Amino acid sequence: MEPSSSITFASSSSYLSNGSSPCSGALAPLPAADGWGGGGGGGGGGSSSSVEAVSLNRLSSNLERLLLDSELDCSDADVDVADGGPPIPVHRCILAVRSSFFHDLFRARGSRSDGAVTASASATGGGAGGDVNGRPQYKMEDLVPGGRVGREAFLAFMGYLYTGRLRPAPLDVVSCADLVCPHDSCPPAIRFAVELMYAAWTFRIPELMSLFQRRLMNFVDKTLAEDVLPILQVAFHSELTQVREKCVQRIARSDLDILSLDKELPPEIADEIKKIRQKSPPIDGDTIISDPVHEKRLTAIPKFLQSC
Repeated sequence: MEPSSSITFASSSSYLSNGSSPCSGALAPLPAADGWGGGGGGGGGGSSSSVEAVSLNRLSSNLERLLLDSELDCSDADVDVADGGPPIPVHRCILAVRSSFFHDLFRARGSRSDGAVTASASATGGGAGGDVNGRPQYKMEDLVPGGRVGREAFLAFMGYLYTGRLRPAPLDVVSCADLVCPHDSCPPAIRFAVELMYAAWTFRIPELMSLFQRRLMNFVDKTLAEDVLPILQVAFHSELTQVREKCVQRIARSDLDILSLDKELPPEIADEIKKIRQKSPPIDGDTIISDPVHEKRLTAIPKFLQSC
């Protein structure tokens, strides 16, 4: 499954993380074309394409303001993430047209004869409970099994649904405390990608699934064996066969202990890894898998300590 051409990678600045908006300044005028003013003659196909590109870019930026500009708060529901922070306001009409999951969820709610939504409905999976203002509130743990999508990942996911652009992850979200780590395959970066995969799979966005499947595949050979476990968990949950097989082989050839396998993985996956190990015992220290990132960290630590 190839990613959709609708995915646009934006510049390195993250509007979600720093609160800036491309709409804060004056908007550039649309290019002139046939029937668009600007003295009319000769508009060709190139001019029409230019108008369409600018219009779509402006539409994307305007929709992004719904996420960023508090003065444009016309949201009609909230998603509650169990991290102690405030609920995240959402616009059900946008979510419904972008995701069949949300379309089905909201349609089911609207089809109730009395229109009432109770907290007990929320507890039965994907329901909503009205707050004091009568707005439906959806709990993340009901939408995604185990609530395995955090606030920053859900905001990034919503940014894509609203704008069609996938913003770079905030650096403070995907960076660890290791000063010599390049942060391209450390646990926070993996966790963020895993959460976005859970969101893409649960909310049925196939182009994001394809994109993050490739990212997770790249992580497997670059990170430590214990950091492959969450990748294997989401691969099993989201039915990512290629990622699952690669993770199983990676862990089977490592020296990761059996207790960790039994604790972190579904029984059938843990048993599969044990059977592979019985046929081919792991190499001490997980040396069969090249781990250049880990080796680079180990060699850089003494140099860093000497410079302090």
